[in-house]
Amino acid sequence: MNARIAILALAMAATAPAFGAELVADLARETGLSERRVQMIVGNRTPFAEYRTSYSRSLAQFKRALGNERYERLVAGLPIELESQPGRTVSLGNRNDAASAL
Repeated sequence: MNARIAILALAMAATAPAFGAELVADLARETGLSERRVQMIVGNRTPFAEYRTSYSRSLAQFKRALGNERYERLVAGLPIELESQPGRTVSLGNRNDAASAL
């Protein structure tokens, strides 16, 4: 039983970054933040050592780059169009699902 759980956890860990990698890369290009900072903002903050010192500044830059309306749409799970890639839209879908995937 423990071996099955370990294999399942390893498989989930291996596939999770690939699921959100394109979304994170697109948002990083759009906002000018690093992919790591975007992961910290749209995902779970606690695994990032720099969370305590840089989260609020990174979030402010993220909001400035997207604008309040697009930021609110993104967090609500609605799609937004990327200005850096006209015609391309991204969405977090259900925020909890996106956060767990990152």
